[in-house]
Amino acid sequence: MVEQIVFNVEYAGDDTVIQGMIDRLFKIVRCFGMEMNVGKTKVMRIPVQPPHVPIMIDQKQPENVEYFRYLGSMVTKKK
Repeated sequence: MVEQIVFNVEYAGDDTVIQGMIDRLFKIVRCFGMEMNVGKTKVMRIPVQPPHVPIMIDQKQPENVEYFRYLGSMVTKKK
């Protein structure tokens, strides 16, 4: 179940939908005695548009980035 929520968060569109999914994921991982590390969490909005709603995890805002490294590959907003 957690994998499905993470997959959906990765590809969700509307900021309010994403926030709801993150809130749900946060509650689920706490049930298993785990925590989300906000310092290691990044937000990259595609397509580029001004953020309407800040994405929050446990009342903290993760870093908004233009690119990040994932499993040795660079992920960017550019085509």
